[in-house]
Amino acid sequence: MPSGSMLTDLFSEPWSHRGSYMAVSELTRGRPDPWDCPPGRNVESGIYLHDVSGGRFWKWNGVFRFEAPETGGASEHVRFRSATPALLNLSCGGGTIELTWDGPDTIRIRGKGNGLRLRVTSTDELGSVLAFPRDDRSWRFHMGPAPHYLVECLTGSVQVAAQRARTIEHSHGSESEQPVIDIVPGPGDSFEVALVQYQSETKASREHRPFDTCVREVENDFTQWLTTQPPAPKEYSASAARAVYVMWASIVKPRAVLRRPAMLMSKNWMHAVWSWDHCFNAIGLSTVDPGLSWDQYMLPFDMQGPTGALPDVVHDGGVMFGFVKPPVHGWTLARLVRAGVPTVEQLSEVYPQLCRWTTWYLDYRDDNRDGLCEYFHACDSGLDNASCFDMGLPATGPDLAAYLILQMHTLADVAAKLGVESDAFTWRKRAQSMLAELIDRLWDGERFLVENAGTGRVNE
Repeated sequence: MPSGSMLTDLFSEPWSHRGSYMAVSELTRGRPDPWDCPPGRNVESGIYLHDVSGGRFWKWNGVFRFEAPETGGASEHVRFRSATPALLNLSCGGGTIELTWDGPDTIRIRGKGNGLRLRVTSTDELGSVLAFPRDDRSWRFHMGPAPHYLVECLTGSVQVAAQRARTIEHSHGSESEQPVIDIVPGPGDSFEVALVQYQSETKASREHRPFDTCVREVENDFTQWLTTQPPAPKEYSASAARAVYVMWASIVKPRAVLRRPAMLMSKNWMHAVWSWDHCFNAIGLSTVDPGLSWDQYMLPFDMQGPTGALPDVVHDGGVMFGFVKPPVHGWTLARLVRAGVPTVEQLSEVYPQLCRWTTWYLDYRDDNRDGLCEYFHACDSGLDNASCFDMGLPATGPDLAAYLILQMHTLADVAAKLGVESDAFTWRKRAQSMLAELIDRLWDGERFLVENAGTGRVNE
């Protein structure tokens, strides 16, 4: 594994582990706040543990803020020092803090020279953020409908100031009313704790592996992932390793409605999968991990709607069908086939699903029945703020027609591979018909046009 600090900061590159729904990142004053913070609450700058599960999608997802214990009535900042995939180094007052992973659900924290304060920053409209002691060395933190946390003290001691009753007022109260966990050093002026995320119930562990053993395991896991990636020129090796880390750290394990491991768009705030971004992830993984590549491709197909639509967004907490995304899936499948990713059995599985996705566009996104499909909203295009939509919607765009033409050609090729020649003929004929309409209607001899499907107006 590369030596030195791989992450330059925690704002743009959250520290996480493959499979985990936890990430450590920093919120800094003067930078845009990407989260929908609760009304009336000011989110302080600092380093936070974030929950990237679907229940917190598009919401404030900070669970704990890392602070130095209060000294003389003032709380010092915890600061970022360096990070590799296996080890996050922070400074805390005059002391140091190290974090590593003991599997995707447990963060191990050890410190020396100072204690550590974890301030609960989770919000919950049900007023369910509560803390309960499990025994004399572990506390359970109930976060309402979101995943919960167990704090286990291995060395030193833990002191918790928290309410024990449900009050709606508390969930919208000031930070001073939120639970506070003080981790106090023991002999040798050091401490160590395990922070465990769980969904419904967990038991306190009586034995934990040594911290350094956990570090080595993460190092080995990331090194194994790194060695599967294409080699990069020496001058780009550091950037390549960071890019590989982002891919590795962005993966979450199957959970709840997610049936497969999923590469999230980010573990900062875009912690979900959109139904075209997953295609680019699948292509990127196609030459290094065909199984994971196919999992990325199939994620939205697992949740395909009854009429054939693919959801706009998928995450472990559910799906969103308010928008759709462009049908780039045929183009993607052709590339995956060329890379040797899907087996014949997998092609047989996805073929009817890709047919239904294509016919959904033909049946439900051609309102004026002119042979060319339309975007009903700019977000359907994936180009949310494109100026071509300023003339109004629904919009008939050349990109959408091109995607569908390529998708129908792919369906023809797959049908031929599967021995369904009549389907292959039909898809090629449909593709040729749409191509003729595209050139006739949206090509002016010099450029392609976007047309308002209701008024016939074209973009200038």
